[in-house]
Amino acid sequence: MKRFLYLLHRRCGLIVALPVVFWTLSGILHPTMSWLRPVPATMTPLPIILTESDLSYDLGETLQRHGVGLIQSASLVTDGERTLIRVVPADGSEPRHFDLRDGSERPNGEAAWAERLARHYAGEPNAAVVSNTVLTHFVPEYREINQYMPVRRVEFDRADRLRVYLDPQSGALGSLVDRTRGWLTQGFAWFHNWTFLDEVVPSWIRPVALVGLSILALISGVSGLLTYSLVRTKIGKAAQAGGLPIRTRLRLAHRTLGVLISLAFVMFAASGLHHALHKEIRTPQPDTSANGPALDPSTFAVGLKEAYRLASETGPIVNLAIVSLPDGPAYRFAHPVARSPKPLEPASGSDQSAPSPLPVATYIHAQTGTKLSSQSDLVLAQRLATEWTGYPADLIVSSELVATFSMDYPMIFRRLPVVKVTFDTPNRETLFIDPAWGVLARHLVSEDIPPALTFHFLHKWHFLDFMGKDARDGVMVAFCGGIALATGLGAATWCTGLRRRGHRNPAA
Repeated sequence: MKRFLYLLHRRCGLIVALPVVFWTLSGILHPTMSWLRPVPATMTPLPIILTESDLSYDLGETLQRHGVGLIQSASLVTDGERTLIRVVPADGSEPRHFDLRDGSERPNGEAAWAERLARHYAGEPNAAVVSNTVLTHFVPEYREINQYMPVRRVEFDRADRLRVYLDPQSGALGSLVDRTRGWLTQGFAWFHNWTFLDEVVPSWIRPVALVGLSILALISGVSGLLTYSLVRTKIGKAAQAGGLPIRTRLRLAHRTLGVLISLAFVMFAASGLHHALHKEIRTPQPDTSANGPALDPSTFAVGLKEAYRLASETGPIVNLAIVSLPDGPAYRFAHPVARSPKPLEPASGSDQSAPSPLPVATYIHAQTGTKLSSQSDLVLAQRLATEWTGYPADLIVSSELVATFSMDYPMIFRRLPVVKVTFDTPNRETLFIDPAWGVLARHLVSEDIPPALTFHFLHKWHFLDFMGKDARDGVMVAFCGGIALATGLGAATWCTGLRRRGHRNPAA
């Protein structure tokens, strides 16, 4: 048994030695990216307040005059002096910006808005803009974890080549990337996810290789730990002896360091394998390309100004959307959100609680002028959820407004507030939907929970959160370095054995 475990450990270890070094390097790069990342000047979006004086001209008439028919969405932006209306045409063309104080269109409004946002978040008032482009897919330096898509990418003419990724619809910051962070992010993608393989081999090979090598790494770690348990007495005697040959000293160092890092190695390998397997077989996300019918504001019986007057009775207006509810189009006027210490529960019957001083939004029906229910965010999210999944509405078992991050909706998903819609399906399918923009923030099914927990605690080591993020990252870096060193010592031990066997059996 001892020899079998030893050979299993050695052979698997030799196969995964280089991949393990790659993974440990990426494990060191990950917190390094956090430590060296450019810091935003602010995380607070540009302040926008809509007033009645911003609505001198009718939205529908203004759009007609400028040749805009059907639109997919609308929102508020600012040029620093005035509040403008940003509309996304239904034909997929670039968003256009209109000033309803005088009915004019702002040429290149989207680029100007992106530059204003970029300067705001970067704290960069002077540097020239090198490029200002639209990004419609994730790239190595702007990965899926940043959530927002599509985004604008604004690059400044600075020594650090600062790039600002931002969501022009919500005005939110996606990411700041300078030259150093760009290199580190690219290195992480290469060493951790092996994205370089996608350039040279079919796309299916990379996940298969990652899963297969993760299995071998796990086998190597477990068999190595079992081997140590069988030879620890022999190792103790060898450690007390002097004048050991180099190969014995390397083997002793490898085994001693290996047992110290073995638990961390098994944790990383097992959770990485679990995550990689689940990523390939998980329930696909619903198709969210359908976002309701396109709308024509020129056909609305109630103009934007009249709707504004009704909504402003509730409180200040900080954003606008035009949405399609089951009973027709509506204006959605967003109010400042006061964060609640716990998720906001939907009102039930006449016993309604109000954790925040204002509702998240006020809905005004665009045809009747009726101020709609305070539960309209839930109604909108339910419509989107059934449209995206194809499930009937009677399968919905709960829907609630969530205003804080939680275990099932952690901070990495960025968007708040969202509506959590849960279906009565075998896998308890749940959608977290941003009602302001009709965006799917997270898709969760029951089989996602175990790999999420293993990744959270065994791969990211959040059980050390009590130490603080930097201390936790420092501990992980130390263990990654130890794993890399133990792997190198094991490979060196094998190489010295090869050389010795070569000397004993010289070629004829």
